[in-house]
Amino acid sequence: MLSLVVLAISVVCSTAIHCEGDVDLEDEPQSWRQDIANAGEFEYWRTRQQNFQAYGKFDGSPDSTLIKAGYYTDDDKLIEGIQVDCGAKTWSLLVTDNETKSDDVITTFQHGALEKECADGDEFDIFLKIHQPYLMNWAFNGQAMQTGTRQHQKWNGKVRITARKAPTKYSSDKATYFKVEGTGAAKYTRGSWGQCNTWPHSTNSDCREAKNWTLARSKLKTGLSRHGMHNQHFIPSCYMGSRYFHYLQHSVHPDKNSGELGRSYCCCTDMETGQTILNDDGSERCQLLTPQPVLGCNLNCEAAADHDIILAVNAEMNSKRTL
Repeated sequence: MLSLVVLAISVVCSTAIHCEGDVDLEDEPQSWRQDIANAGEFEYWRTRQQNFQAYGKFDGSPDSTLIKAGYYTDDDKLIEGIQVDCGAKTWSLLVTDNETKSDDVITTFQHGALEKECADGDEFDIFLKIHQPYLMNWAFNGQAMQTGTRQHQKWNGKVRITARKAPTKYSSDKATYFKVEGTGAAKYTRGSWGQCNTWPHSTNSDCREAKNWTLARSKLKTGLSRHGMHNQHFIPSCYMGSRYFHYLQHSVHPDKNSGELGRSYCCCTDMETGQTILNDDGSERCQLLTPQPVLGCNLNCEAAADHDIILAVNAEMNSKRTL
């Protein structure tokens, strides 16, 4: 059976920038649940878009391990979810069948083979990206948990290409919680959510690893394309291409306070870890980009600039130029 446990959590100042929540799961449970209020209310959220990320690891042989993740209504009806069978090396995309009116029948919408096998000691990650009531993207370890695309015409006449519409009975507007579960060797170490994107703690010491990790899960053609989690410019910026994070991140994902235009943020960050610098009141040192036609950032991040790091990186760059 999939186990439910009481979680010991630690809220961290972490690799999440402008997220609604980011928790380290200290007891490494086999289940994590995140509630969300008023999922379909535009007046509060500004957009339907939400991201949920769960991080975990395999502690022991994963041959008999099952991993499940789902988005649910208040009365525990599945909107859409995935199941990963490590032993069979397969994945399934699950929905509540929209053609069965009287009863709720969970059915497999799509399925496929895992590109990377589960292995003892390895980390794993799950993400869910909500786009529209019946349009959601899932991935496990950077592999899309769906296939195919569809074309539809936008209000302005332009054709848009997206992932396929989910044939589920319940829309994402009715959601009240996201939940991940596991059996066998699967343990969860962290969860984050909001109109944001995160990357693993294991990449904190090298901005280039964090950047490559997020690009692999982005909407780039070399990432997950139409099944990705975020646009490619919402990635960590590295100082002069070094392992250090830039002290001023110029393109941070919009959130519910970004206004009708959905403006992005700029934020001050620690060059060693990529963590957001906090103000005296505990809020993140971030600012909405100035409006179009010229987007810009007026945020002063001088205090976040580590001059020893900057001098060392500049010296290394200069030495390479002279070789």
